[in-house]
Amino acid sequence: MTEIQKQAQQLGDYMVLWRRQFHQFPELSLQEAATSRHIQQELQNMGLEPVVLKNRSVIARLDGPLPGRRLAIRADIDALPLQEETGLSYASQVPGVMHACGHDYHAACLLGVAKLLLQNQKSLCGSVYLCFQTAEEVSEGGAWQIVDYLKENGGVDQAIAAHVSGSLPGGHIQLPAGPMMAGIAQWTLTVSGTGGHGSRPDLCRDPIRPASDILREFSAIPVNRHAPFDVCVINPCTFHAGTAFNIVPEQAVVSGNLRYFKPGDIDVIRRSMEEIATGIAAAHGCRATLDFEGMLPPCYNDPEAAAAGQALCAQLGIPLAPSGDPDTGSDDFAEFLSAFSGFYLRIGAHSGQPGTVGVHHNPRFALDDSSLPTAAAFLAAYAATFLRA
Repeated sequence: MTEIQKQAQQLGDYMVLWRRQFHQFPELSLQEAATSRHIQQELQNMGLEPVVLKNRSVIARLDGPLPGRRLAIRADIDALPLQEETGLSYASQVPGVMHACGHDYHAACLLGVAKLLLQNQKSLCGSVYLCFQTAEEVSEGGAWQIVDYLKENGGVDQAIAAHVSGSLPGGHIQLPAGPMMAGIAQWTLTVSGTGGHGSRPDLCRDPIRPASDILREFSAIPVNRHAPFDVCVINPCTFHAGTAFNIVPEQAVVSGNLRYFKPGDIDVIRRSMEEIATGIAAAHGCRATLDFEGMLPPCYNDPEAAAAGQALCAQLGIPLAPSGDPDTGSDDFAEFLSAFSGFYLRIGAHSGQPGTVGVHHNPRFALDDSSLPTAAAFLAAYAATFLRA
């Protein structure tokens, strides 16, 4: 066991205490006032000078005695609108709000990393930005404010983060090279026609039929228009049209999401969707508009950075879980990885406690927080290695 791992073990109770404190008093995205204050105060108690952004994200810079490279480490801190059903002694005390994705673990872990890096500060050449991010769970996301702050202050050479996994064995790390999580975009299709009486469709331009045809062609994009080696998913989730059985509506509005793994594929997919929508609508005598929002690029792990992380796992004796397939979910840490190189990893914390599950975003989600020292030791050791003279 390395010295930094021993130090992390000694901080185990400290991190578990904070993790359970955050878990008992969760706050929803964009409402993380108390969580942000606790983090600010704790960082100040360590002798750091945190900066608080407008969205309550907290950033603290830790400098080594000599100049060098710059690294950002991110932890998200927001909770979800769920009523906890775990029955744990430290279950949420806030009705309808729960840390069902492990962001309480992330925040506590990064506080531990801060203490570890302070203990090893004299060996650092460069700077570490400790980034406690609000609002990861909502489409407007909190990542870009931190990314903008980092850019305004000279940027960083790498950005890294860890996401706890309720399904991986405790203390195992999963760190693939390349695509880690999908890029996402929310889309809304509006087909406009001419309304009228249902008995005279010849005098109308019904938007329902072209909207249906457009959706059928959207579903064919992954197999007919997209490279077979580049996975994408286009999924309609709502369809609204009409108010009565005998009225041809003026509009049909459909919304959904698309996901992809190859950086830059969003532009290719958008062009295909726009061509299909405008062409089919025009053939029916209607008009179509397609709007996109909530867009995030894929979480793409830089192969060189991922290889360095994998090598560090071997050095620390941390088991590496098989990479498996990329996750079709999305995470706004992609904003960091789009702006800077780096990686996103998973740290196992499967619980197995009776009455709980390891499925994220579930009211019975639970973790084994005894893996916190492993996560903190890895992140701190990576920072120390990256900032070595």
